[in-house]
Amino acid sequence: AISKEGQILHDRAFGWADADLKTPLAVGVKMRLASMTKPVVKAAVETLFAAGKLKAEDLVFQVLELGRFKESKGCDEHWQKITIQHLLDHKGGWDRDKSGDFTNNATEMCDLFKVKLDELQPEHVMRYGLTWNFDWQPGEHYAYCNYGYIVLVRVIGHVAAVPSGLV
Repeated sequence: AISKEGQILHDRAFGWADADLKTPLAVGVKMRLASMTKPVVKAAVETLFAAGKLKAEDLVFQVLELGRFKESKGCDEHWQKITIQHLLDHKGGWDRDKSGDFTNNATEMCDLFKVKLDELQPEHVMRYGLTWNFDWQPGEHYAYCNYGYIVLVRVIGHVAAVPSGLV
C-alpha cells in the first residue's frame, strides 16, 4: 500500500494466499510478517537501551507487569527469570521444534479469551504464552523463537507508552 497523510493512494496484493491451490492474495488480507520484523524490533529495543529506558538485564515479567493478567496466576516460574536479552538472543526458554509454535494456535486463543478471530489482538498472543510451560531455563539454550519477539514488541509499546492498538 502507498499512503499519504493517512489516506491510501494505492493498494494492491501480490503473490498467493495459498500457493498449493493457486489462490491469489487479495487486498486487505491480514498476514503475519514473521521474521521480517525482527531487525526492526531489535533496533527499537536497542534505541530504548541507548535512551536509558530499558536495560538488557531487565526482567520481562516486571517490565510488562504480567502479574496483572489472570493467565499469570500459576504460570511457569521461569517467567520470573526472563530478561530482555534472553528474548533478543532467542534464549527465552521455548523451543518450537520441541513443543510447537503455540503462536499459531488462534482457535485456542479465541476460546481462552472468548473473542472472535478478527478480534484477536497481539496482547492475546502474549497472554496466551503465559499458559504454556517452558522447555528449559531462560538463557540455557538457543532456540529460534517468534514468541520472544512478540513479547518484545509488547515491551517496546509498554516502555515507549505507545497505545496498545498501534503495536
